Parts: sequence; C-alpha cells; structure tokens
Amino acid sequence: MKILRMDRGSGKTFHLIKLSAILDSPIICATEQSKKYILDKAKEMALEIPEPIVVNRINFDLVMRGRKENLLIDDLELVLKGLFGSDVVVATTSESVLEFQTGGKE
Repeated sequence: MKILRMDRGSGKTFHLIKLSAILDSPIICATEQSKKYILDKAKEMALEIPEPIVVNRINFDLVMRGRKENLLIDDLELVLKGLFGSDVVVATTSESVLEFQTGGKE
C-alpha cells in the first residue's frame, strides 16, 4: 500500500482516476457526491474506470462481500469517518507516502 499525500485541490483524485484506469481497480469513496465527481472527472479525462464504490458502516459488509480486486481509496479521512461514524484524529502507518509537487487539478 502507498499513501498519496497532496494538499486539497492539487490533483489527488486526478491521479487516482488515472491509476484506476491503468489498474482496472475501483475507487472507494465516502459519498454519492464523491462517486459522481469521480465518474464525471473520468469522463472529462476520456478514461474508462470501474464503477466507484461508496462505503459506510451501514453498507460495508454488503458492498465488500466477495470482492477480491485491488482497491483505491479517495479521501481516506472521509471514508474512515463514514466507516467509524466519528472523526479519526490520528492514524499511523509504516507504508510509503507518495508526494507530488505538481499535478492536475481535482
């Protein structure tokens, strides 16, 4: 797993959509609004991606049952909040962080 770290509005979703198209992996997101944004942005970019998946603590088991493909997560903090029902104040990882200095607009 890698963590893509960029400031808000600096292209995280843009890069994730490109990865989704290349890897044929769905993007996990927190809301239907996020899903629509991802699909609209992918269309603008002329990229075909798997249907994004909206997850929260109510639908998690149903949505994720039987899934074996690799997953990409957009706005990790919002997905975690949706799963736990609370803000996650601090999380740790020993995974690599990917940082882009410049990129496409989200």
